[in-house]
Amino acid sequence: MDEYLNGEGLCLDDCRLTPDEAYDLALREQWEAPLPFPETPKVEFPLEALPKPLAAYVGELSLATQTALEMSGILSLGLLASLFQDKYSVHITNNWTEPLSLFTMAVAPPAERKSAVLNLLTTPVREYENERYEEDLRKAEHMTAKRDVISKRIEQLKSQYARKYSNSLAQEISEAVDELSSCEEIHPFRLLVDDSTPEKLAVLMNEQGGSITVCSSEGGVFDTMCGRYDSKMNLDVYLKGHAADTIFVDRVGRPGVRIQHPHLSMMLAVQPDILNSVMKNRSMRGRGLNARFLYAICEPRVGSRDFIGADISEKTLSNYNNFVFTALNTKVNGGELYFGADARAELADFSSWIERRLASDLRPIQDWGGKLVGAICRIAALIHCGELVGSDASFYPIMLDTLLKAESMTEFLVSHALAAYGSLGCDVAADDARYVLERMMSDGGTEFSRTQLLELTHGRIRKANGLRTPLAMLEDLGYIRFETRPTAGRSQQITKLNPLVYFDIHK
Repeated sequence: MDEYLNGEGLCLDDCRLTPDEAYDLALREQWEAPLPFPETPKVEFPLEALPKPLAAYVGELSLATQTALEMSGILSLGLLASLFQDKYSVHITNNWTEPLSLFTMAVAPPAERKSAVLNLLTTPVREYENERYEEDLRKAEHMTAKRDVISKRIEQLKSQYARKYSNSLAQEISEAVDELSSCEEIHPFRLLVDDSTPEKLAVLMNEQGGSITVCSSEGGVFDTMCGRYDSKMNLDVYLKGHAADTIFVDRVGRPGVRIQHPHLSMMLAVQPDILNSVMKNRSMRGRGLNARFLYAICEPRVGSRDFIGADISEKTLSNYNNFVFTALNTKVNGGELYFGADARAELADFSSWIERRLASDLRPIQDWGGKLVGAICRIAALIHCGELVGSDASFYPIMLDTLLKAESMTEFLVSHALAAYGSLGCDVAADDARYVLERMMSDGGTEFSRTQLLELTHGRIRKANGLRTPLAMLEDLGYIRFETRPTAGRSQQITKLNPLVYFDIHK
């Protein structure tokens, strides 16, 4: 039965039918085995779309860690965003420009080596961070000492000025204040951050020129959003950081934070329970946080892994490290990327195609689908930057073949988004249908009137109309059938439950 219910683990303790009785009844009434609840088939990650050094590393990383390719694949897009989000934006139309930030989330059960994949993927980034951090720390110490000397001199001048007014002292004070203002405060370099409050995240972004990436193999960031530290949900920093909208944070007793062009990316590897709770959070979905993520629902590998996996080749590792270091050392400020003529024409067709799908297969996830064209444009720009790493990518248009590589990710992203929204309990119709089936099976009967069904499901479904959609789905899948019976008054519709739901097919 588990295969019919996708492992929902429905309780059969109160069943009044034995397996033999259920099977005999099914034969007499000519029932067939019910179909599984529909699952969206997930498309494989298009590895060849990535820049070559990254594609080679991601492929070998997946083999070395014996993890699903989609895990390292989706997180590699977050890595690209981390490398280039502070350098460029992409111009789509005269009134539409997108930053290059991405929110990426790999979802996998425990023991699927999520931390290992994240750590190996970000190793060169952290090495670069450490080098810059030590260098900046020394500069910061020198600058702090210089500021202290100037501040003490200002205090001495003020004391002298208080005892005896002097134009020359006033001029010295003014010059010293100007000198102190010119001493720019230096903050040690950070590119990745794990878990921090929204206020602290805004401060870190401000210290790093407005750009940072949240990188974590835990789901603590969502607890923080929901107010783990201050009991109040705060999504503004995350939403505005993804959209590059100006961030203002007022702080009691301290200077406020103002980031005019923020860039925030995320690389998260979480367990299914975390995704489930996020998807069911109405505030997060209502404000558009869920729609900003690119998802990968990873196939489990536990139980099929070897003790020792394949090694990443020295050449692949060296090329990947050079790729990351070159990207981080490329100095570009505020470059804007444009699509070439052929790519613009293709993008218009692609946008129209996605728009039509929003009324068909993407209708259950319109909030996410409405951002898909923008996401593909961001990915195309990131691929463009990766292929031109070490050069100023704004000198060259984004060509058609680059856009097509980004578009090749569409079905992968769509299938995994549908899985994220649907198979983990967010498809309301399927979720309700599973609930109704569970309540019928817990009762142990095989025939139910509408009144009985409402009584069984009153904890979730309040009105008879609320049963219509879940019952229709159960009928389509073969779990139930309807039978009309005459009564003293008008006829009554009876819902008959397929007895095979009580039959253990594994015996």
